Amino acid sequence: MKIIYFDEVKFEANRQPYYWLGGIAIDAENIPSIETQLDNLALEYFGDRNLSRATEFHASDIYNRKHNFKLEKNHAKRRELLKRLAEIASSPEIGRICVRIEPDKMYKSASEIPNLAFMYFVEQVESYLISNDDIGILIGDRESNAVTSIFAEALSRYRNEGTEYEYGKKLHKLVDTVHFTESHLCRLLQLADSFIWLYQFFSTYKPT
Repeated sequence: MKIIYFDEVKFEANRQPYYWLGGIAIDAENIPSIETQLDNLALEYFGDRNLSRATEFHASDIYNRKHNFKLEKNHAKRRELLKRLAEIASSPEIGRICVRIEPDKMYKSASEIPNLAFMYFVEQVESYLISNDDIGILIGDRESNAVTSIFAEALSRYRNEGTEYEYGKKLHKLVDTVHFTESHLCRLLQLADSFIWLYQFFSTYKPT
């Protein structure tokens, strides 16, 4: 079974032109070794491998010197930390799935964009699971109870009726519901956050 951890980078007018939703897919049997790598990185950086808000990795915070990284003035050290997280996220044991939506080009209200991105995301996850001949389950970052309910209900509908539009697909490989937890309690959600943030960063600032 694949466990798919996913997170978002929100659209911000005049700053972030896209809404991104992305995730990492890991065989359940490989989770302990990936968690150990992240725990060891937390021990190295924070001096503590235990899960807590004080030992939480967020790529945006690392880059922008916020929250746990507010006092870290050494740019090279923060850059190295982002590099280490990127190396873990790009390991061959991990699959990567991403959706990008440009709200300014969509005939949708701002509140509908996350729902649309989620639909496209689960379609890509379904294709990924089919190509790997496996089933999977989704785990997301719990930011609000409203979003968790909307996504869970949407997944149930897509599994029973298929996704929207003429060429929508029915989901056979995603099982159960969407599970949510706080990111500070899950190293793999922190890695999903790092993956999608770094992916959008390099997509935005890559050399031309």
